[in-house]
Amino acid sequence: MALNFIVKFEESVIFVTGAFVALAMFTQVLLRYVFHAPLFGLEEIAVLVVSWFYFVGAAYSVHNESYIKADILPLVVKNPKIIRFLNILSLILTIVANLILFYHGLKFAIWAGRNNVVTPTFLISKNFSFSALLLGCILTTLHFVIILQREIKRKI
Repeated sequence: MALNFIVKFEESVIFVTGAFVALAMFTQVLLRYVFHAPLFGLEEIAVLVVSWFYFVGAAYSVHNESYIKADILPLVVKNPKIIRFLNILSLILTIVANLILFYHGLKFAIWAGRNNVVTPTFLISKNFSFSALLLGCILTTLHFVIILQREIKRKI
């Protein structure tokens, strides 16, 4: 139930942010090259919004298991038990790496908040983008934990 809500949230964020960025870029190209009157600061806002698109999209790709994966293991190892063990190890290492990224992202977000790091044009806090990184790490970790549980329960 909660996972369905999270996935719907991810789909909504991807749709809204993707539509906004596409519309913003279309508008900027139209204004700049057709009307020769660019909209000042639109790229700045688009960069903030696209960070949400990227990080929530990364989590959603893990949920769908459609992320890029170089899985050459079955070509080298033929024993299904060893393959399963190495898959589990790989998932655990991926979760640890995600948590390390979260930790350093959180440290950087705290530093940015204390030092009032803002965008140059509209003075929007950079923590708007950093919060996308943090939430993306949490959601990606959650999805990898679910995949790990499934892999552990899977029969050989």
